[in-house]
Amino acid sequence: MRHWATRCTLFALIAVLALSCLLTACGGGGKEEPETYEVRISSQMPIGHHITDAIDLFCERAEELSNGKLVFHHFPAGQLLSDTEVPEAISTGTIEMAQTFLPWWEGMVPHLNLSGAAFLDDLDHYYRLHDPEGPYEQYRQELLEETGNAKMVAPLLYCSESGYILTSPVHEPQDAAGMSIRTPSQALSAEIGIMGAAAVVMSSADVYLSLQRGTLDGAYSGLTSFYSRKYYEVAKYVTVWNLVPTDFHIVANLDWWNALPEDLQQAMINAGQEATEYAKGACLESEAACITALEAEGVEVYFVPQQEREDVWRPLMHDAIRDVAVAEHGEDLVSMYEGWVEDARQE
Repeated sequence: MRHWATRCTLFALIAVLALSCLLTACGGGGKEEPETYEVRISSQMPIGHHITDAIDLFCERAEELSNGKLVFHHFPAGQLLSDTEVPEAISTGTIEMAQTFLPWWEGMVPHLNLSGAAFLDDLDHYYRLHDPEGPYEQYRQELLEETGNAKMVAPLLYCSESGYILTSPVHEPQDAAGMSIRTPSQALSAEIGIMGAAAVVMSSADVYLSLQRGTLDGAYSGLTSFYSRKYYEVAKYVTVWNLVPTDFHIVANLDWWNALPEDLQQAMINAGQEATEYAKGACLESEAACITALEAEGVEVYFVPQQEREDVWRPLMHDAIRDVAVAEHGEDLVSMYEGWVEDARQE
């Protein structure tokens, strides 16, 4: 009987030691940190576009800076999500990260995009207004986090100037009367409407066929898209009347982001800064190359002279665009945005 009791005690000690070792190996029963974090990131631009290249750079550098703990799987050219599907997918955590255009979030996050009525002087003015530490970007980040459950990681300059690609020439605003023109969001509808054209909100993926079939007469976008998406095959006129630099953003699901270790968050922030700087230079180089390439394809690229922009286009557009902005956002928000624009101008 004594030997049986000794054996039971020994078995109990062994069981306790085994359990103790197991708990120690698991961090005392806490959640074990995975060796790697798999990250899916969706983007919209074609392979070879500078935005796609910037995201490839972001993924590569984030992996390096995290010492391989972050493992990225990039799905470019809308392979995983269409542009309009990105906000919900990021907000709900269906995907960890994506490239997005903030006006796509208008339905989910009201008042996110205030730009429009206040015209900019030049690209440097734009950079000052959109400084990530400045009041406008801080306002947008807070709004996106609170309402969209999303974290802005890095801006990527998509274009320094936007414009219209059209099936017939538009040199003056009235030349567009009666046309149907694609816009990526409702924000541009007032501008298109004041020219006497009909605004059609449409994904960029559907523009080519619509131009080809004649259901669209034109489309608003960045100059590089006109070439990379081959719109020039079905429309031969480009008009640029206003300086409208545009950023895309790398964004992350906020819940996923907050659950990451701080060192991995910092690795992505640092990688994002590198991607931001790359996109600035690559955008300008790409635009210059695309203008040359479009002209080689027989496209008329018409930049409205600066004096006509100041004397004809801007006075015509300003009140209509501002009225729409006030109706959508309220006088206080629009005035606040205009103040930020002025402060950035005066620096």
